[in-house]
Amino acid sequence: MREIELAWFSIVVGVVLILVAIGLALAKIDPNELRKKSHSNPGVALYRFTAYRWAMVIILFALGLVTLGFSWNSLSVAH
Repeated sequence: MREIELAWFSIVVGVVLILVAIGLALAKIDPNELRKKSHSNPGVALYRFTAYRWAMVIILFALGLVTLGFSWNSLSVAH
């Protein structure tokens, strides 16, 4: 891949990370329902905790912004 293609791919990844963060922030989650499902699927057990969900939102949003910033910078340098 050339540098410009890699920069555009990074921009797309950054946008996807931000969209996933927004989706997690807007999701309505019933902790009681997740508690029932956590016995059959242990991977969802942490999502019932509000602090964990908001930490994931902040981390994904920050990663998306950093990825967008670096890729936009490399795109402008490549031209």
